[in-house]
Amino acid sequence: MMDRLGVAGCLGVVLLVGCSSGKSRAEQMGCANHKNPRTVQICRTIAEEMEFEVMGHAAPAPGYKVTTESLVRVYCRLGLTKNDEAALKQLRAGGTASEHLLQLVGSVWVDSNNVFSAQNPSYVLKEGCPAR
Repeated sequence: MMDRLGVAGCLGVVLLVGCSSGKSRAEQMGCANHKNPRTVQICRTIAEEMEFEVMGHAAPAPGYKVTTESLVRVYCRLGLTKNDEAALKQLRAGGTASEHLLQLVGSVWVDSNNVFSAQNPSYVLKEGCPAR
């Protein structure tokens, strides 16, 4: 009986977390706290494009995370360019997403072995932006 209850509880948590909206993730990320409207837009788009995943090893922890694919969607959806450098730099404290986006727009150096480098055979934008 306890095993079924535990499984049901875990499934409930996964469903609850899995159903959270991009808007609530943007609130959790503090997107509205930024003064620059473009920074707010980029932050909200990152929140919307995050992917749900069950993470963890010993104890599964469902949640949302930024992936290479989600960053490509943000880049393409917003048409990011070097002109967005200032807005992206304001997001730097929030994690690596803004750093990777700065690499994609060509504002910061990126090692040629990195998938965010146009010199890498596995460059994430090798085929251009994916159709939506």
